[in-house]
Amino acid sequence: MRFKFNLITLSLLTISGAITGSAMAADFGVNKANTSTVRQEVFQCKRCPQVEGYTGSIGVNAAYIDSDDIHSGNAFGTDKDGANASVDADLNYRNKSGYKAKFQAHQLGLDNGFAHLEAGKSGHYELVADYQQL
Repeated sequence: MRFKFNLITLSLLTISGAITGSAMAADFGVNKANTSTVRQEVFQCKRCPQVEGYTGSIGVNAAYIDSDDIHSGNAFGTDKDGANASVDADLNYRNKSGYKAKFQAHQLGLDNGFAHLEAGKSGHYELVADYQQL
């Protein structure tokens, strides 16, 4: 039986250890990087700009439900027939002095909604509040 091997196939087989029976590996992970010469106190990320002010999104949901199945409440977020409304939010605030705040809400106003608030100043204090309705 004849097999045709090209140069690329032979080099891949050699590297993978199929012909020689050996295996090679290299670790190029970030944790192996040499950071001894890096001056970290003056480093500034140019790809991660600090956005000041408000960013995020707010959504208002409205629905009308007419269902006889009690289990449909799991999918709809409520088992109440009729008009229903809820709020979804993902808001962030940051200023130059280090103060930052974050607010998240999911289906707030329905039977399974929640809200999460974080506020504080970096390195000084942080306030966290959660609300969940089950």
